[in-house]
Amino acid sequence: MENIADALNVPLAYFLLKKEERMKVVRKAERRVTTSGKDLLKVEHLSASKNVKMRIVTLPPGTATGPEPRAHEGQEVHLVIKGTIYAKQGEDVFILNEGDSFSWNACTPHLVKNMTDETAIVLISVYTETD
Repeated sequence: MENIADALNVPLAYFLLKKEERMKVVRKAERRVTTSGKDLLKVEHLSASKNVKMRIVTLPPGTATGPEPRAHEGQEVHLVIKGTIYAKQGEDVFILNEGDSFSWNACTPHLVKNMTDETAIVLISVYTETD
């Protein structure tokens, strides 16, 4: 088996991976698209692993992730791809611009708003202990 791995230029461990543990690809045209909240924010579901999910959220002018801050399981990391957003977690409040990133523990109530006249786009990676 080691000779086969060498011939294919892959580590021996590659043969021991289950199919669901191997690389997954989500093509742009194949992304699942949903909406979220009363503002019906566009959510594009990107690649995911067992505990990590990536999404692109589009916030049109004047929209928010909800009427009030909310909490849920997980850790979140955000990158503002386009526009300017207002992010609040507990007593922390920041105005973040294109290229800025931030992270938080989602168990503390949080909220993201687009208070500008232009669409904002945010890349979000969410880690949870459970599937």
